[in-house]
Amino acid sequence: MSEPHTASAPDKPLFQYYAAMTWLLAFLACLYVGSSSFRVYQHKRQLEQQIAQQLQNVALSARRSLGLQLSQLVTTENMIADALADHLPPDLASASGRQVATLQALLTREAAGNDDIELLGVADRDGRVLFMSNNVTTVHEGDRIDVSALRGARAPATAIDIYQGGPRSAWPSGFVVTRPVRGADGLPRAFVFALQSHDAFQRRLKEMEQAGFSLGRHSVVAMIQVAGNRLAFRYPMADAIIGAPVPPIARQPFGDQPQLAYWISPYDHIKHLVYELPFANGAYLLRVEAAELDFLAPWYAELVLSGVSTLLLLTALALLLRLVRQGARQAAQLQFDKEQLDIGARAMGRLIATAPVALAHVRLDDGLLLRANPAFGHLFGAMPGEQLKVAESLFADAAVWRELCAGARLAGAAEGRSMEVTLNASEGTRHALVSVAPLPSKRDEPRELLLSFTDTEAQHAREQALATIAYTDPLTRLANRRAFFQQADATFATASRYQRPLALLMIDLDHFKHVNDTYGHAAGDAVLVRTANCLRHSVRHADLPARLGGEEFVVLLPETTLAEALETAERIRKTIALSPPAEFEGQAIPVTASLGVAMMRGDSKGIEAILNEADLALYEAKETGRNKVATAGMAQQTAAENTTAR
Repeated sequence: MSEPHTASAPDKPLFQYYAAMTWLLAFLACLYVGSSSFRVYQHKRQLEQQIAQQLQNVALSARRSLGLQLSQLVTTENMIADALADHLPPDLASASGRQVATLQALLTREAAGNDDIELLGVADRDGRVLFMSNNVTTVHEGDRIDVSALRGARAPATAIDIYQGGPRSAWPSGFVVTRPVRGADGLPRAFVFALQSHDAFQRRLKEMEQAGFSLGRHSVVAMIQVAGNRLAFRYPMADAIIGAPVPPIARQPFGDQPQLAYWISPYDHIKHLVYELPFANGAYLLRVEAAELDFLAPWYAELVLSGVSTLLLLTALALLLRLVRQGARQAAQLQFDKEQLDIGARAMGRLIATAPVALAHVRLDDGLLLRANPAFGHLFGAMPGEQLKVAESLFADAAVWRELCAGARLAGAAEGRSMEVTLNASEGTRHALVSVAPLPSKRDEPRELLLSFTDTEAQHAREQALATIAYTDPLTRLANRRAFFQQADATFATASRYQRPLALLMIDLDHFKHVNDTYGHAAGDAVLVRTANCLRHSVRHADLPARLGGEEFVVLLPETTLAEALETAERIRKTIALSPPAEFEGQAIPVTASLGVAMMRGDSKGIEAILNEADLALYEAKETGRNKVATAGMAQQTAAENTTAR
């Protein structure tokens, strides 16, 4: 038994070192995560400030461009108004055809000279259209413009209104700029109007984008009419409807700038940063929008990259901490294992010395016997040293030791092997069960073996006795019927495969029933024993004599020709007939025998076929006088002659 033992804890400085490493790694990870979060936050703020500045620049530039367009429209309308006042009568309906042609030519020329003007026209004091540019020679009865805001004497100088257009309108959608032409009484006597289409607005915005004022693929420029909160213009249009009210949407203020705010657009449902400026004397709001998914795209990419790197760092940290903990546990385990190995080595030495079975410690590479216990010395009569150097000398068959070594190499250190062998013991050869246990090594490859020998001589003797009983005739000590057929089938298969000669003798004692009836069965047994002895002395070592039952015997003759078989049969017959008679209770009992000889042929189906032919030959020998030898060929010839005689 080994002494109780408790592994001592690893040194305290070692644990302190691992703890310090753990805290340092955790601190570095927290520092990295914190700095990454702060950097990502700062990057987002920088991108928002940059886009806010860009929104302001685009809004101011767009307002200046649109304001310039409107001022050009007003200038053109002033010139048309002066021409009306100077060349046309107060009642425009009474103007001559020449005056009308001159006016239409002027309208067409001015409209063609300004890319922002879709058409120019003149309406009467009720807003009914009288003349239009662009070679429009026919004015429909229902063509009107809304002049209600310019009728009074104190009405504004110009009015800007939304024109929705539509599928039934001959005019495109856009802004209608209207200027009254007043008479001497200050009241309007006519109206000059100009239509600036949305297409012209969009063209201007595309030119600005190409000049470097792009805010991303989801950016929006819109104009909102303050009165009624109606949509006057939107680029791109998306699902917006010109003239429709803008849906109320909650806004999120951006910093301390009132012009900036976040909102979810009701048209494309994307979050936008919006910048608003008043336009046209506060009648409209110019709104410029940049989609968050456009201007924060670099931030999103950095956020994903930072998240992935943080995740990888935390994963690596977790693995590293796990390794650190495993290192601490392994350090303690190594110290414990070292002490346990020392204890195990001492316990193994005591176990080997006191074990009741023979044990030997052997080196696998060369089979050198390193040490053994006293039981080993009792079994083999010597200990490892000068007399017993290698394990191979312990086995009666050296190939058995090589087989055990090969099995140990294949099985590895975790498995062993056992087999029954014959040993060169001190008292001669002995049977034993040998067990081979590969001893573990650093490389998990067996380098040394532990052999144990368990004496099985008594068990082997019992097994041999049982085998003798199972396969030996108890009276004659010859092979019995089971043993004969088992060996004969194997011999027949070998002879048939390699085309070798095989002969078989059937032997039957003459008048054996008369012996039993006259002298008794005990006398018959004595005759059978005498016959078995005659067979043993008349055949070769390779031949197989056997008793099939009663007074019938058989001899299997491998590698024997017909001539040799006949010679052996005749020798057996003479030995049985000429040997001293069997004696029983002072009486001599002479015995003769008849023999049948058969050979294996190319068409023989098995040992039973040869046995049948030998039985026919035996019958022929008995029928023709007994105490003689007959062959299967002779028996077949006689049978044929008898058939012919009949």
